[in-house]
Amino acid sequence: MSELKVIFFEEVMDKLKERISALYPEENLSIIDVKDNEDKDFVTFTVRYSSPYWLVKLGEEIQYVRTYFKILKL
Repeated sequence: MSELKVIFFEEVMDKLKERISALYPEENLSIIDVKDNEDKDFVTFTVRYSSPYWLVKLGEEIQYVRTYFKILKL
């Protein structure tokens, strides 16, 4: 397993964590740590993944959550 740190919007982090845990097996893709960032609008999270394929899936979920959140704010 490999790990990667990612900076993401604090206001939708919970939604991203929920989607990742609901859709993907923990041994393939999981968010293992979330920490506040210096900029209060962002957090830094650590993701654990088993292959680069799962990083692509993470990117798709990040895009989905950001798009979904923007639509809800309109």
